[in-house]
Amino acid sequence: MAERKVVKQKFLEDGRIELSLENKEKFIVDPFQYKSHQLETGAEIPDELYQEFFGEKLLSQCRKKASDLLFRRLHSRGELKKKLRDKQEFSMRLIEQVLEEMESYGYLDDRRFAELYCKELAKKGFGPRVVSLKMRQRGLESNLVREIIQEFTLSEQEPLNELLRLAQKKLKSLHRENDKFKKRQKLYRYLAGRGWGSSEISKVIDKLL
Repeated sequence: MAERKVVKQKFLEDGRIELSLENKEKFIVDPFQYKSHQLETGAEIPDELYQEFFGEKLLSQCRKKASDLLFRRLHSRGELKKKLRDKQEFSMRLIEQVLEEMESYGYLDDRRFAELYCKELAKKGFGPRVVSLKMRQRGLESNLVREIIQEFTLSEQEPLNELLRLAQKKLKSLHRENDKFKKRQKLYRYLAGRGWGSSEISKVIDKLL
């Protein structure tokens, strides 16, 4: 128990108190906790109170980790959950609590993330198959992925415009290829590799070649 003895206090500007323990751990308590538990220098923290402080500390750390990740970029719930799980000290109960908090604040929204990520991938010229794969790799549920891709496809007045633009760009790099058959093959393989279906590819290639 000696290692849980308070060896140093630091009164913070916001009124809270930082306690340094003999085992090098630090906890921040509010004035009520400080006075009610008599946590002056030399006081030993009981096991029950220590576990309470330790749980609050981990919760604070988990919140900070989640906030830092979301500040850098948007995440799906599954993706954020996986990254928090990589931090071994966070229990699943703690992670779920933080995820629910982030959702309630509006910082975590799978539908909004899916819509934005789908549009981002489409602008890069990826077809439905690759878009679907990449979205699921980001931790999005398969049902939501299918729904978002369908909505995005239906919202486009000319669904093949992006594929046509991509094919035209690729053709410029194939200008030295004089064999039309080989040019079609190379263009087909390239577009298929970007996740477009054979039917869409054939329509575009027939239009260009």
